[in-house]
Parts: sequence; structure tokens; C-alpha cells
Amino acid sequence: MNIQLSIIIPIYNSQLYLKKCLKSLLKINLDAIEIIIVNDGSNDNSMNIVNEMKDKFVYIKIINQINQGLSTSRNNGINASQGKYIMFLDSDDFINEVDLINICNFLEVNNIDFITFRHNVVDNNYNIISTIKDFPNLNILNKNEVFKDFFINEVLPGFSCSKIYKKELFKNNNIYFPINMYFEDMPTLVKLIGKSKNIAYSNIILYNYVQHNESITNKVTIKRDLDYFKSINMVIENLNKLKVDNSLYINWYFNKLSYLYKNTQYNKVKKEIAQIYIIKFFSILLSVNIRLKEKIKVVINLLIYFYNSNFKKCK
Repeated sequence: MNIQLSIIIPIYNSQLYLKKCLKSLLKINLDAIEIIIVNDGSNDNSMNIVNEMKDKFVYIKIINQINQGLSTSRNNGINASQGKYIMFLDSDDFINEVDLINICNFLEVNNIDFITFRHNVVDNNYNIISTIKDFPNLNILNKNEVFKDFFINEVLPGFSCSKIYKKELFKNNNIYFPINMYFEDMPTLVKLIGKSKNIAYSNIILYNYVQHNESITNKVTIKRDLDYFKSINMVIENLNKLKVDNSLYINWYFNKLSYLYKNTQYNKVKKEIAQIYIIKFFSILLSVNIRLKEKIKVVINLLIYFYNSNFKKCK
């Protein structure tokens, strides 16, 4: 069995979207493509849908596990994969008709560690809401150029889907998704970029991200907001380990903190952010690498935090 690409699909109670996801795979050449279904303890009709369709795939592997979350499902899929390249497909999303084997051949010939594609955002009825813009630079890039695109130019999407990776990029560097948290993609992607020599962009629209209210990250919970806070701090920790110049990401970091402070409704999250502001206050104000608008946001958020804290004490 000569498997060139493994497509890893974690499934948890995905019956509303799964058939569309799997049918989208039937439009492509599957001769050297392995489909890995990781059933994360589904208790709906998801696996009946898989069993109805499994004979349509040339190579398919089904992994059943107790519910452990998206990250563990992806990690188990990586370990079970036999392809030289891997791709992640969430079970509520779907892909377009693209010659994935030809793309894998391109990656091999050019020794590319991973390639990222454009994607659509679609609604529940699969109407396109938006499409990512063309990538301006289609040359093969190094990690420093891609870090600039990610943190300054905001060109590179920060999620793990819509990309094809060399499997050895994960296995040789012991890179796995952090478990038991949301927003696990960002710190993982930073590790992958940091260990890559050659990265490519493609203006092919491969992926369709389905935006729906059932998505966990769309539900307002304290865990979601704390995990977002944890994720952006993990990004910074990983960048420090990689010895990346902080002028590349410092504005991104404080912009993300300000965004979370503004949008969270949980005082615990606001307190965590405020503590970072307080500890780093003078270094933030004196830094020549931090934009004035980010410094202003920090000051405003701190004033709001102290005002609200004192107001509650006075009540």
C-alpha cells in the first residue's frame, strides 16, 4: 500500500455536517490517499454515516476512542497515519475538488515542509460568506518570512486546516497539539513554522470552513476565554524558545490581549490580562517596537480595570 497523503478527520457528534464532509472527499483522486476517521466517543448518528460510506474509500482507517477532545483525536491520527504528508479536515467542514496528489508531488520535488491554501467561510446552508484574499507572495519562503506574514502582515491563517504538512515535521520534532484546550492551533502552528525550512502558499481555494452556532469556540464560556489567553501566551513562549526577534510579534501579542480584554465578560480573564499590563507597564511604554495605538489600548484597559475594581470596593 503506497500512501502519499493521510487526511485526518476527528469526529464527535457530527451527524449534521459529516455526510457533506465525506462526500467532498469523493470528488478527488483517492488512489494514494488514506482517510483516518478518529471517532472521539460520538453518541449520535455519526458512525452510522461513516459505516454507510466507508466502502467508497480506497484506504480508510477508523479509530474509536473515548471522548478526549479535538487535540487528542488529531494527535492519535498523526500517530496512526502512514502517509508521507498529512492534512487535517474538521468533520463539519469540507474541501473543494483539488488534485492533492499532484500537490504532494510538488512538495516532495521542492522539499517543502508545508503548504497553506486559501479558504472560504460558509454558512449552514453552504453559502459563501467570505473568501481569504490571494496570497501576495507565491515564492517558497523561509520561516522568518512566514513569521512576518503571520504576525505583522496577517497573511497566514492561524488554524491548522487548509494546509498540507510533511508528517516528519511533527514526528521528528515531537510536535503535537496541546490537549484539553481550545485555540490549540496557534501555538502548534508557531512550532511548525519554527521547525520548517521551506514553506509555500497556494492561491487554490481548498478548504471550506463552516461557521455555525454549535461550534465550541462560538459559545461564550470562561474556559473559551481563558484558553484563548493561554493560547496566545503559549505562542509567545514558543517564540522565545525559537529565539525569534520580539519586534516581529510584540504588537500582535498586545493587540490580542487588548481584543480579549475588550470582548471577555469574565473578571477573572480581565484580571489575568491586567496583571501582565502591570508587570510590563514601563517596558511597554518605553519600547520602541510597540506601536502607539497598542500602548494607548494598554493604558485605557488598565484605567478601566482600576476604575471597576475601586468601584466594586466602594459599593
